[in-house]
Amino acid sequence: MWTLDNALSFVRELNIRLNTVGFYVGITGGVLFKGESQKDLDVIIYPTSTTDMDWNRVYPVLEGLSLKQVSNKLATQGVWRTKGSKDQKHVEVWQFDKTAPKTFRNARVDLFFLK
Repeated sequence: MWTLDNALSFVRELNIRLNTVGFYVGITGGVLFKGESQKDLDVIIYPTSTTDMDWNRVYPVLEGLSLKQVSNKLATQGVWRTKGSKDQKHVEVWQFDKTAPKTFRNARVDLFFLK
């Protein structure tokens, strides 16, 4: 389960690392609005400058935090299509692997990429 406290711990570390490659992060969704989520943590990733948005720099940072991609943008949108949604957001599903700290192990993170 994600709580606001453990989400803040993760997002602060993620922000420090992503900032070095030109990105910021934010929290949205159930953890922000209700203080917890049984399902996932919704994280927004956005560039520090719109003139330098090399999204390929984001992935090694995520992998360095023991995260693995479960569903890319197209697969996520494919799931939405089966439910009748025409949403075009860039959302990817990631999950902590077994090497992550116990607090985060197997926890899901939905990443919203803003351009």
